[in-house]
Amino acid sequence: MKEQRRNNKVWLILLIVFAVIIMYIVPIGLGIWAVMSESFHYEEKNNEILINKGNLVINNVISYYDSEADTYYIEGLLKNNKDKKYDYLNIVFYVYDGNNNILGEATASLSSLEENGTWKFKAKYDENDASNVSSYKFSSIEFF
Repeated sequence: MKEQRRNNKVWLILLIVFAVIIMYIVPIGLGIWAVMSESFHYEEKNNEILINKGNLVINNVISYYDSEADTYYIEGLLKNNKDKKYDYLNIVFYVYDGNNNILGEATASLSSLEENGTWKFKAKYDENDASNVSSYKFSSIEFF
């Protein structure tokens, strides 16, 4: 009889621990995931890319092929117009050949951007067909 009561207490404690995990830890984890995967919306206007209604702005974009490095570069400025520090940013541009076929992606990453800061990014595409790139288009940005 004592053995059964002790087993019941163990199961009750395990059930309580499981309930606490479900009620507190899982929602916290989901909340962190939601913040980290914050979605973005953008529009191109006056040679600028306005992300989330201008909270982030990409402008002064140029591109060129460097034959010595056999790399296609896309450079520009990304301005953080929020009073919020970003702990990570990754910009992605699609690159295309002369027939408008996608060749791949040029990317640039930054580990931290202060509130109201500016980042001079340099995205690169360094695959063996980099010399065939004739155009690019903004694809996406990841940030948290």
